[in-house]
Amino acid sequence: MVKILIGCAGWSYKDWLGEFYPKNLKPGRFLSYYANYFDYTEVNSTFYNLPNENVVRKWLNDVPDDFRFTIKIWRNITHKKADVDGAVRVFLARMRVLEPKIRGYLLQFPPQFKQTERNFHHLTRILEKLTTEKSIFVEFRDNTWFNPNLLSQFIDGEKVVLVTNYKEGIRPIYLDNQSVYFIRLIGDRELTKFNRIQRDQDEILEEVKRKLDSWERQPGIREVLVTFNNHFRGFSPKDANEFREARGISYQDFKKQLTKERKKQHSLMDFV
Repeated sequence: MVKILIGCAGWSYKDWLGEFYPKNLKPGRFLSYYANYFDYTEVNSTFYNLPNENVVRKWLNDVPDDFRFTIKIWRNITHKKADVDGAVRVFLARMRVLEPKIRGYLLQFPPQFKQTERNFHHLTRILEKLTTEKSIFVEFRDNTWFNPNLLSQFIDGEKVVLVTNYKEGIRPIYLDNQSVYFIRLIGDRELTKFNRIQRDQDEILEEVKRKLDSWERQPGIREVLVTFNNHFRGFSPKDANEFREARGISYQDFKKQLTKERKKQHSLMDFV
């Protein structure tokens, strides 16, 4: 049976207050609350800056043992071509404390990272230096990389996995013969408020569901990760729950919990 991890691209969104998080929940408790409803999330903040060790340790302690993270790799590694070795060493050392709960690392390249000999060398050098037992998920944002013969030189579908990206202007590629798939439902950057569903993405969702249906019949496929970004439809917790429901995967109804919290608050107000 194919294992499916479904979650959101991040958890620290103030727009979720009152819609996913209880209205008065402090940001320091967001992750532990999120982990009551989902068993997986993506960490995007590590792309911009290295968190201090106390922050990483808090992530570890805020979630149960079976919770999993994918960690977006620091942009000093992907976007700069100088001192890759040193940047990788520092990054992996900082993440080491979280390793027991890390599913893999997301290696995301910018749109201007086109398929050239120099860029290919940069990519393979990074992969060589990422000495971790965890999977490396490689995401391209330029279509010149999507040549199966080229991809087969560094994608093995288990340790190094191609990301299937649903983002404006990018072709969503599903390579054959991968045992692990990583699907990122990103959307575009037009939406700026993230507290409700604001657009129809049924065609894409149906395509992903058909893929999952077909993989259930393929014994070589072991695991699928599905990440919803707020930009995809406007409110990724609802996306993730609806997708779990459609797959027949058990889920917790966060709306019911919010209703209970509101009733509790109203009851307390009666005594003021």
